[in-house]
Amino acid sequence: MIPVKVRTMDIGKYGMSLIGIAKQLTVEQQVNVSFDMFFACKLYHVAVSARVSHCLQTANDGYKVGLQFFSIDAEVADLLSKYVGS
Repeated sequence: MIPVKVRTMDIGKYGMSLIGIAKQLTVEQQVNVSFDMFFACKLYHVAVSARVSHCLQTANDGYKVGLQFFSIDAEVADLLSKYVGS
């Protein structure tokens, strides 16, 4: 597994969108995602498994990828739910 630095465009309870991916990913491809998230005056490290829902080439930033989380544990699900305000 090769770590890749990208930018988060959007995050929700069930997935996220990333931009700056150097190569095209395949729809339904499984990936591991980890990121740090500052919320409620605390830094959280989040690691989840995800599935590619779409992958689109951008004009200047490589590929934009939509990811759908799966096998997410209850603590991370609760954190993301609070973060997005649901």
